[in-house]
Amino acid sequence: MKKTISTHFIKAMFISLIVFAGIKQANAQSYTVLTSNVGAYISGLAVDSSGNVYAAIESQNVIIKVTPTGVQSTFATTENHPEAIVIDNTGNLFVALFNGKVFKIDKNGNKTLFLSGLNGSPFGITVDGTGNFYIGLTNYPNGTIYKVNSSGVNGSVYATTSNFQPTGMSFDNNGNLYVSNYNWDFKVISSSGNISSFGNLSNGSAATYDGLNNIYASSQGVIKKSNLNGINSVFITPPNNDCFAIAIDRIRGILYFSSYAGIYKATIPTALICPTTTSTSNITTCNNYTWNGTTYTSSGTYTKTFAGGNSKGCDSTATLNLTINSTNNTTVQTAVNNYTWNGITYTSSGTYTYSYNNSNGCASVDTLKLTIFSPPGNALHFDGANDVLNVSNSTNK
Repeated sequence: MKKTISTHFIKAMFISLIVFAGIKQANAQSYTVLTSNVGAYISGLAVDSSGNVYAAIESQNVIIKVTPTGVQSTFATTENHPEAIVIDNTGNLFVALFNGKVFKIDKNGNKTLFLSGLNGSPFGITVDGTGNFYIGLTNYPNGTIYKVNSSGVNGSVYATTSNFQPTGMSFDNNGNLYVSNYNWDFKVISSSGNISSFGNLSNGSAATYDGLNNIYASSQGVIKKSNLNGINSVFITPPNNDCFAIAIDRIRGILYFSSYAGIYKATIPTALICPTTTSTSNITTCNNYTWNGTTYTSSGTYTKTFAGGNSKGCDSTATLNLTINSTNNTTVQTAVNNYTWNGITYTSSGTYTYSYNNSNGCASVDTLKLTIFSPPGNALHFDGANDVLNVSNSTNK
């Protein structure tokens, strides 16, 4: 549901119109329209590694996808009002619903329930560099930020305080969490868990970090750019002094923001250089190895790219050099009357296995697929020169 704007916020917006009315043309950043055809209030924004923008349309229970050129399509529908969205390090989108549920939506739009039973309505969601999720629950007046791991379990209260309605949230490179506090002052939660006010930001619902030590946040009807010491200035004066969601394409240096039913974009003045980081793991094991959610059973070199996975929100690539030391051999054998294999003599056809530890100490299994020929009254022998199995009558006359 759309957030209720208090009379204090309306008064603050009126004051901001007076204070900032003459600043827009002189100092504020210009912006252009990405799409104005959404048709309803936008409650959340996110950007993927290809530059596509995703917008949660609260009243229509839908998430739309908008390409960098403004082509718009339906990405997924939801069962209840979508309030906030985030894209994780592997490109999956997570949406927090007003009814206290969080759904995971993959790149093809397939939905699975990620989390349910939250004690409050989630109006904010973000993810850290290791895949943990943080959900802002706006229980009036003392809200909570709830933390779960990448599987949606092991949940715990990450932060709570008085006069706290966490909405837009974003981590900096040092693990500090910056939080828009709807109707009250902006908060920063240090990596050690201390909560304090940040700058002179207040009465906003959106915040994001650019990877270069700048916070962009909605505050009193405008978008402000702040350094990590809280010193800020007006960056954008949005249409009708209205901004409910902000997202940054760090790779291309574009800030997107919503203003009621439109999505707008502005160039971030400082060029964002997005370095790709790489890592390599050399693993030797016996039978199998699970790496980043995939189980491998054979030796080889495997790679995986994480969209926005490094500390600056840029892509990271991981390489696995895997050696599997188990031995699993299969022997197909044809024999006359009997066959001896691994010290055991077999006289009938069948499939047999032999388990042992190989020279690397790994449990291994060899398989024998055996066919026995033993025709009554006949003698069988191989013609070695012609590699032919001959049958001759052995009955005495």
